Amino acid sequence: MNKLAIYLHFHNLIPMRVTCILLFLMAAVSHPAFAQETQEGQKQAPKQHRFSLGLNYSFLQSQMKLFSRTESGIWQGVDYGTDTLTKEDIESVNSISRFSSYSNAVCLEAGMVFLDKPGGRWHIDGKILLGISRTTYETYDKAKGTTDLKVTSSFSRPCLGLEFLFRYSFNPHWGLALSPYVTYSWGSTTNIEDNLDATPLNLTINRKEKSGSVYSHMAVMACYTIKNFTVSAGPGCYIIFNQRTYTIDRTNPQTGSSFFNETKSVYYNSSFIDGCINLDWRIIPQLDLSLYCGIGADILIHPGIRFLF
Repeated sequence: MNKLAIYLHFHNLIPMRVTCILLFLMAAVSHPAFAQETQEGQKQAPKQHRFSLGLNYSFLQSQMKLFSRTESGIWQGVDYGTDTLTKEDIESVNSISRFSSYSNAVCLEAGMVFLDKPGGRWHIDGKILLGISRTTYETYDKAKGTTDLKVTSSFSRPCLGLEFLFRYSFNPHWGLALSPYVTYSWGSTTNIEDNLDATPLNLTINRKEKSGSVYSHMAVMACYTIKNFTVSAGPGCYIIFNQRTYTIDRTNPQTGSSFFNETKSVYYNSSFIDGCINLDWRIIPQLDLSLYCGIGADILIHPGIRFLF
């Protein structure tokens, strides 16, 4: 009976001992020192950078068509009015002439992330671009095989731009991105080669062209991310408008007579669809390299480097 009583006594104490042990473990785990060691042992999430500063370069080669043209002249004080090309005239000019545009731009950029919550699926950011550019316009006669007009600016044309990125992540690797992009550049130049002007040699000639160009592009791309590298590809569409005012001021130094002509032309891109690819490499947490290309009838190459903070 004594042995049985002792056995029942210790058997009843087992649940109490287990309860005490569990309470001790819970108290130890909840202790601040233990919690700190546990957090330090876990892999910390990368810091979310909200702002960026960078430098980018753009090269754009495009084939254009004439959209509209007006010509006016004042010769020896007589205004000959303005002549506007008809639709048939414009179609005739486009059939015999090829208009090409080449531009290079270097821009500083400042960016900001608007939405990128840890663990969230949406990422939205935007950039402001400010820089200088150089543009060359050529008019080529397809029948004669000669260049009729070539206008080249210095590398001093101001340019402004906006660039956005909207990306939705299906999982840590795959996503879908929408990237609208628009730039505007303007300026004037006197570096003009005009092979159609038959001005007599005894006249003094001053040529000048003022121009403004708008380039707008949008692409929808599938994205794949592995570690710090993301590749995106998909179709894109774009619109280019060039507005140019070409003036020729001729003066007879002997008589002082003047002959002034002005031609205002608007050009647009002949193709609107291209294929796009974007490569993005996060070299270190604070430094990012990217390369954006749009390839079709026209070509856009847009590399950049940016510092994140």
